[in-house]
Amino acid sequence: MHSSEMELFLVCLEPILQFSEFREIQQMQSSSRCLSRDAKNHLKIRCRSVLKGLPHAAQMHYRQLFDCDDCDDCSDSSDSSAFRILLRRQLLIDVDEATQFGQWRTQTAVARLMTGVSLDGTDVFAAVKRAFLASQVVSLSRKKDVVSWMHVLGALEEQDPLQAKRLAAEAWEALAGHVFDELDKHDRNDAALRLEGQNDATVATVGEALPPLPLPSLLLLWLQTVHFVNALDDQPDLWLRSDSCSACSAGQLYRWLQILEKQLELSPTLGRYGPSGDSSQLRSRHVARIHERMRDLI
Repeated sequence: MHSSEMELFLVCLEPILQFSEFREIQQMQSSSRCLSRDAKNHLKIRCRSVLKGLPHAAQMHYRQLFDCDDCDDCSDSSDSSAFRILLRRQLLIDVDEATQFGQWRTQTAVARLMTGVSLDGTDVFAAVKRAFLASQVVSLSRKKDVVSWMHVLGALEEQDPLQAKRLAAEAWEALAGHVFDELDKHDRNDAALRLEGQNDATVATVGEALPPLPLPSLLLLWLQTVHFVNALDDQPDLWLRSDSCSACSAGQLYRWLQILEKQLELSPTLGRYGPSGDSSQLRSRHVARIHERMRDLI
């Protein structure tokens, strides 16, 4: 390529990269030294843009399923966790597109519910949809959390009511560590935000109501599972038995259940799960029934 042609190509590089797939950008990085820096920079921007466009709950679940380090920013390397998350998400999209007209069509009622929700959704059916699609990818199928979420799917699909409750409790027992880790992270973030707000007179004045706490996504997925298998009257310790569930953790869970109850009162649609035409709804009164049963645990 002549120097004039190269200069023209570099001018057009931005729109070219804008409409290129992530794999194509990665190939450009290794094809030419003069393209490498621009391709890496554009890849970094694209990763940030795509991840920010996904719901936070979906981002966190992808990271859990794919066993990727938490990454709010994409590093300069194409092997960053953000890039790997997006590439593996694309594998799920490919499986979904290849199977939606065959495999889903004659499956169970739960599979049809999964078909009706977005892959990037924030409810329990979106979560098990991601896990199911990941289980069809050889490189992902044996990952610990993919297997754990497939057990949640198995519980949701179980026809026997008593067996469904037992299987769901066992599945969430395996996920309990993630639940309490997320509660810990939210508690630390909330404490920092509130301290910052209270110290900043332009943000919050004395006696001014602080904004509602962000909701831990796994807590909502757990409760939607409990609601779907009709286990609202079961003792919560049967669901989240774990070395992580100390007396302190039980108190922490009780507090967040109270927060969730109040948020569902203010925004009932927060508890809706499943496709719009066939949705179920977790309501504030359902959460109240659960945390009332926890009083003996704390």
